[in-house]
Amino acid sequence: MFSAVRGVRPVFLEKGDLYLSKGFRIAKANTDHPEKYDIISRYGGLKESLISTSPLATRMLREGIHFFLPMPNGHLLMVRNKLLFKKGGGNYKVVMDIFKGSRPLNICKASNGSLYFGEYFSNSDRGEVKIFTSIDGENWDAAYTFKSGTIRHVHGIYEDSFRNGLWVLTGDSDDESALWFTNDGFKTLTPLGRGSQRARAVGIIPTEKGIIVPMDSPHQVNYIQLFEPETEKFTDLAQIGGSAFHAQKYGDIHLVTTVTEPSPVNITNAAYLYGSLDGENWKLIEAFRRDIFPVKYQNYTRYSEIELLPFDENTSKYIFAYARAVAKYDNCMLCFDKEKLRAQITG
Repeated sequence: MFSAVRGVRPVFLEKGDLYLSKGFRIAKANTDHPEKYDIISRYGGLKESLISTSPLATRMLREGIHFFLPMPNGHLLMVRNKLLFKKGGGNYKVVMDIFKGSRPLNICKASNGSLYFGEYFSNSDRGEVKIFTSIDGENWDAAYTFKSGTIRHVHGIYEDSFRNGLWVLTGDSDDESALWFTNDGFKTLTPLGRGSQRARAVGIIPTEKGIIVPMDSPHQVNYIQLFEPETEKFTDLAQIGGSAFHAQKYGDIHLVTTVTEPSPVNITNAAYLYGSLDGENWKLIEAFRRDIFPVKYQNYTRYSEIELLPFDENTSKYIFAYARAVAKYDNCMLCFDKEKLRAQITG
């Protein structure tokens, strides 16, 4: 069902071009032959080079390239604590380093080209939390500010083409968890589904019927749900074996993956991959067993997870993902054959 390429992480897919990170270097491959790649740029000096020699050090230090985006005027790159931009054959220069936390959980590229991300940090004092935006990747401004005491942090921002707007996912308590919606560029931002762990999510899949919301809760059993914005009703679709961090749609293939976040209700030693062809009927596809490091040390060695690459124009026969802290496949790009995946979902 899948093959693995060790030592690289997929970071962007554009038609037939697959961009990969290898430590602090960016590589490029053809989607039909992802194992054959060429280095096209690199960031950093001696420190970054030394960290890159150890995948475990890179993992434990939360280092490496967390986001990459080709832009009409250059390349946008995210590393720990900062965003960088490179024009042509020049060097990467810091264009943004005033956000709180080491990095946001995602950067959303809207269909109009605008970029958005929300601050993700511990925020124990429940101070204000900002959402930033950019048109060109070089110049960033605050698009919205959550007042102190409103939320803990932003889990993600996602575009909804069916409702012509953006969803902002926040956590973590019942009152802080919500799916916030804007259709006017953050002039207004409305919380929906607020008040329970059902609205605590990291990734979602907007559909015509509603929003597929896989829960991310350490406090209760997690489910893949359908959320109807008009009624703010949640409907359980499938129980899952842990907190869900990733949810993506690739044509007719819907995928959700969980992580090994330990809690009294999330007792698992594997990261699970779930699949569906209609968004309603879900099936467990694969359980990726945790690596040799005990669960109690996960704050240092990272949760086991299968990170799904969000960009896919369906020109490749593969769906690309990245395996972290799992047995046999740590620090590997996973290439899922779409036809085999469909067969396993329906089988």
